[in-house]
Amino acid sequence: MQDGRFDLDSSSAKDFMSFLFEKKKINKIKIIGKSMEPTIMKGEVVRFENDISNLKVGDIVLFFNKDHLTTHRICEIILNYNTKYYITRGDSENSGVEKIKEEIILGKVLL
Repeated sequence: MQDGRFDLDSSSAKDFMSFLFEKKKINKIKIIGKSMEPTIMKGEVVRFENDISNLKVGDIVLFFNKDHLTTHRICEIILNYNTKYYITRGDSENSGVEKIKEEIILGKVLL
């Protein structure tokens, strides 16, 4: 941890944050990027729920993305040999597409 921030690249920081999310110690987060604009604006604080058992196309999810957290909308759900993948994208025109596994999703954004 440096300057009050966690290095999300370390597995211990990811494990700690996952623990906090699961225990509902954290249920809101400030958006620092622009990938979900205009639906969610940079600087906006959003609430989310930890139950991801019924995710569907159109839901907005919060997930670990390499070394940071990302908020994107689910565009497609793929089941491939018992592994569930979510194709996600931000609402911004400049947002890229991400193919993610369910295990890195922390929660569903509540609007």
